[in-house]
Amino acid sequence: MDHEKKWVIELDNITPADGPLVGGKAARLALMSQSQYPVPRGFCLTANAYQYFIEHTGLGRIIRLELERKSMDEMRWEEIWDTALRIRTAFNSTAMPKLILDQLRRAIINYPTPSVFVVRSSAPGEDSTQFSFAGLHESYIGISGLKKIAESVRLVWASLWSDAALLYRKEMGLNAAKSKMAVVVQAQFNGRVSGVAFGRDPRDVSKKQAVVEAVPGLCRDLVDGKVDPDRWILRRPSGKILDWRAGDRSGSRRPLLSSIQLHKLYRLLTDVEKKCGWEPDMEWTYKKDEFVFLQARPITHSALKKNDERSWYLSLRPKDEEIKRLREKITQQLIPQMRETGQQMAEENLEILSDFELAQNILHRQKVLDQWKKIYWADFIPFAHGVRRLAMIYNDSVKPKDPYEFVGLFPAGTTLASKRNAKLVQLSDVASVHPNIMRALRLCNRKGAGNTRLGWDKFTKLMGKTRTDVIFKDKLHQLLKNDFDITYGSETIKGKPEILLDLIYKMAKDQNKKDKNVKSALRLDRQRYLERKYFKALGRSRRREAQEILETARISWTLRDDDNVLLGRVESQCIRALSAGVGRLKVRNRWNGDRKAKLGYAKEIEKALRNRNYKCKFSKDRTSQRLIALNVAEKEKPRQLIGQPVSPGLATGQVRKVKNTDDMMLFKKGEILVCDSIQPSMTHLVPLASAVIERRGGMLMHGAIIARELGRPCVNGIVGLMDKLQNGELVTVDGQLGIVTVGSPEFDLELNIKTHPRSKELKK
Repeated sequence: MDHEKKWVIELDNITPADGPLVGGKAARLALMSQSQYPVPRGFCLTANAYQYFIEHTGLGRIIRLELERKSMDEMRWEEIWDTALRIRTAFNSTAMPKLILDQLRRAIINYPTPSVFVVRSSAPGEDSTQFSFAGLHESYIGISGLKKIAESVRLVWASLWSDAALLYRKEMGLNAAKSKMAVVVQAQFNGRVSGVAFGRDPRDVSKKQAVVEAVPGLCRDLVDGKVDPDRWILRRPSGKILDWRAGDRSGSRRPLLSSIQLHKLYRLLTDVEKKCGWEPDMEWTYKKDEFVFLQARPITHSALKKNDERSWYLSLRPKDEEIKRLREKITQQLIPQMRETGQQMAEENLEILSDFELAQNILHRQKVLDQWKKIYWADFIPFAHGVRRLAMIYNDSVKPKDPYEFVGLFPAGTTLASKRNAKLVQLSDVASVHPNIMRALRLCNRKGAGNTRLGWDKFTKLMGKTRTDVIFKDKLHQLLKNDFDITYGSETIKGKPEILLDLIYKMAKDQNKKDKNVKSALRLDRQRYLERKYFKALGRSRRREAQEILETARISWTLRDDDNVLLGRVESQCIRALSAGVGRLKVRNRWNGDRKAKLGYAKEIEKALRNRNYKCKFSKDRTSQRLIALNVAEKEKPRQLIGQPVSPGLATGQVRKVKNTDDMMLFKKGEILVCDSIQPSMTHLVPLASAVIERRGGMLMHGAIIARELGRPCVNGIVGLMDKLQNGELVTVDGQLGIVTVGSPEFDLELNIKTHPRSKELKK
């Protein structure tokens, strides 16, 4: 039993030497308890138990694999969240070893039956004078029974690898790979009033004042932001009340603490400061004339530095009430406004404007676009947590092996991009059974003079005058006008209709309606099956909550794509105005050759339109530098590229890199779509692709969403991707493992077609 020593230690038995095992929170609670301050009885499950758990179960290897996929410095925060979700799912699906369960059973057997417990994190280094992980690790209240305690311990351990905790460690320069976690288990003490008390004002520690906040009931309601607290400002060292503000809540407006109770709490606060040697940040509760301390930590001075971005990290996980507020604001206000903005811009006749008016229009459109981009980051990005909240609740309750199983709860075809793709499919279905339309599409895809496609005008002339031809042409025109008024790079898709003509022709040549209908039915059956699993796991008592979380997540999932489509239309309209300006300057020989209008040129174009003598200034072309980097990357190309596994499946095919609208025309069915990231303006290519690879990473990237919906393997988050792969190269994409193998799979021992369990997929 030597390996079990120091697994469980009662708070009253913790010594200063146990600090690295029990973590800062447990050590300070022990110090408080041993100094005769009122602290609920409890014990600590030490970091040794955590270490045994991850080594005995193999979780340590999984954690190392996830952390080594990509340097933290190169990860986008969305990729960090995906990493955290996969690690958390692995914890959820891993049983607690019997040895640890036996230790927990012996620890709680001496408590009255039934007892209710609180389970809190206590990572070594947490709650120190240098680092505060407040709000980053999990805590659970109202826990009863060995099974629930063990589950809560496992989730607290998993929170060591949450996105916010990983980001914070990165910001603080801490080595995430060496992180450990102890857990504090205490008897729950339910007071009439609870709150926090700061020995110094945490907003400005130079002020000689303390701060006390209080809410009715549990302190958790204050920490989670569910209840607005009463707040007192007290002068140091006298404790004189300088200010009191009542919390914004229903019911009585009287202070939750009397002046006598407040001064008693202040005396305890200053006494702790003298005893421990640091200014405390404490959670407390009050019942029957007794204050009980729930947590104690030093006020973290480094938290006040300007470059500390913890508030931003925490904003990535807004509380339930904030998600509800964002849902209403986005669906009722922002989405309609953004749609209307794009429509109004599209209806403006730029040709009738003078040069001065066009210059003003360009600046106005740029300003509107900048405003919408700010709104996008302030509101749309945080609302994406609606999906992440469902992911965590689903995975915590259902405990699936696949961390992305919850994605099956989202109905297919709800996003604007999916609806647009469905219209393309409908048109291709019509074309496939009408030879005249197919002939017109085929002839338009031939290259004419200057190696260019014949385009829309030629198509309209080739089309017949039958009712089907007229309806087809009208629907295609409406699709181009309303759904493809978006940008890719610096070009609008609407301005290159030959892209759609080419795409519809390719789709029409490969029709398999039976296969599509079968897949649609299977997807719906799976969605209903997962719904039953989800609601059953949460139970009847949480049915209403579960339904609200699911509905919000579905809206969040849809808007994660729609907001970009609508923002893309505003960008497209900005480029339309810029192109109009460039057109006028070209006629007057005042524009630099074939340089295309870009958003970054707005000020230069505006100045040139206002001033006939102004000469536009542009940054130097970096093409040569790009070619040098490409040649270096070509020589150093690895056999395997490691990225984020965001859509399962296995596919082999030739690489087709898409960097501009011309590349879209070259894309062929069955090729591997390789790009910086799938933009809303190019999701129509995914149905033709056998797999998708992206440089940017994240499960909520548009490419990942569309790939999962269509059942295509997808790996993203590969650094330097566009330089590491070349057109025509054969690659194998494993969306389950997040690996791209370069070269023929027959020569790869790990992906031998004959022996691989998914060999049928490879042969396709």
